[in-house]
Amino acid sequence: MDNSSISVRSLIFSTHVERLKKLLFKLHVGSITKEELRELSKIHLECMEMTAYAVKEANEFLLEADLLPKANLKEMNELLHKIKESNKD
Repeated sequence: MDNSSISVRSLIFSTHVERLKKLLFKLHVGSITKEELRELSKIHLECMEMTAYAVKEANEFLLEADLLPKANLKEMNELLHKIKESNKD
């Protein structure tokens, strides 16, 4: 993966997190609209998926570099895949 795609994904993730913080604050103070509540749910799910993808990539790198036991990394990747699949339901 090249640096430009990493930068784009980082920017998207950062933008999502900032919007998520604003919506969570509005939820906390009770000023969130129904539309914003739907957006909050969508952004939260997307942030979870992006985080899972980043962890999976890191684990794959560690697996290839032989820095951690393969069984541990494979188990974590399988769990992340299950989480991603369960979020689709």
